[in-house]
Amino acid sequence: MQKNIKRMLLTAVALVGVANVTQAAPYEPKIVAKDAKWVLHVDVDALSKTDAWKLIEPKLKNNPEYVKNLANIERIGKVRLPADLHDITIYGPTFGEQEAVVVINANVNKERLTTLVSFNETYSSETVGGQTIHSWDDKGKKMKAGFAKDGRLVIGQSQQTIVDALDTIDGKSEPLKTEVLTPKQKDAGMLLYIAGDQLAQVAKGAVQSPVLQQLQSAWITVTENKTGLKLTSQIIANNERAAEDVKHAIDGVKSAVSFAAQDDPDAALVSDAIIDMTAKNDGKTVDIDWNLPSASITDLLERATGEMSKKTK
Repeated sequence: MQKNIKRMLLTAVALVGVANVTQAAPYEPKIVAKDAKWVLHVDVDALSKTDAWKLIEPKLKNNPEYVKNLANIERIGKVRLPADLHDITIYGPTFGEQEAVVVINANVNKERLTTLVSFNETYSSETVGGQTIHSWDDKGKKMKAGFAKDGRLVIGQSQQTIVDALDTIDGKSEPLKTEVLTPKQKDAGMLLYIAGDQLAQVAKGAVQSPVLQQLQSAWITVTENKTGLKLTSQIIANNERAAEDVKHAIDGVKSAVSFAAQDDPDAALVSDAIIDMTAKNDGKTVDIDWNLPSASITDLLERATGEMSKKTK
């Protein structure tokens, strides 16, 4: 699923063209279909204005593969990144790739999208429930896309899921209402939001993770602070014992990395990054706070991009 979500994102961004600017907005549950069980939202506009991004971007540009891919997307889509990409919302009713939906809020040109995908010999389009759905094959996957009335681009694999997503954005269908997938922090500085509900049930048959099988719900927000980024998370486990296990697992990882850092420079970088992570459990709830200094972010990224550069040579 992870590879396919990446493909959908790259395809969607490549289809972003020059048009009237769509105003960026914080995460809006009203654009998410009511059957969603997980959601991920990135406020690209807010992220690109942070001090952390100003430190991260030069490191990324030192990676030839990143520069090459970025140049290709900008050339094909006639787009400037990240300036023309405002926010991205991804969600689904299950963890299966077929049901995942990517909603792009960007400077999108419908005519350019149609022209680009129509060059694909597998391209077709049809009207379903009043929504125009574009289809084409991409590396063995049947991709679907459509535009909402407000200009958002919706892309995925399931035609019915795309139609439902478009109807939700257009106000034709009931949107998401569960509080679990709605941020508790509604400040404009929220850069990233991830949440999942009924995780044990949704994970069955899709994700082989004993941890998820013990969880009811979880959410994560990332904001900027004076030193870098701040991650805040809350996890609701199935029972108090499971919550204790989650807390102990986090503490165990910190201890193991700290021990390895004595002899391993890479582990030392990770240890410095997670030193300020704290986890507290109360009943079935685990609260996590993590201050991630900008210096740690750039050190980790520099190490990662250095390894990627070696592989491309």
